[in-house]
Amino acid sequence: MRIDKVYNKLKEELSDEEIAESYMIPETDSIQEEEMQYEIKKYREQRLDEMSKKEKMMSKLIELKFLMEEYVKNESFSFHKTFGTFLEEYISVVERPRKQI
Repeated sequence: MRIDKVYNKLKEELSDEEIAESYMIPETDSIQEEEMQYEIKKYREQRLDEMSKKEKMMSKLIELKFLMEEYVKNESFSFHKTFGTFLEEYISVVERPRKQI
């Protein structure tokens, strides 16, 4: 019923075609796609530059956490991803000498 109410409100202002178009993802050509990708890349680089050292470290630790969780869920052994590999990555992220850990 709620959907009908929303549709009826939209119907007062828009045609059926306009309503349908508003829910569709518009097609883009390759030039527009490249421009959008460039803008996204530029924005991400700007955000990375604005991040503090602590924020960058937290971001990398969260990424490592997700990688470890994915590895455990995968249930297949890999010689490239062992406990030691994840530990080395952790050590490099927190930037501490091995003797301190």
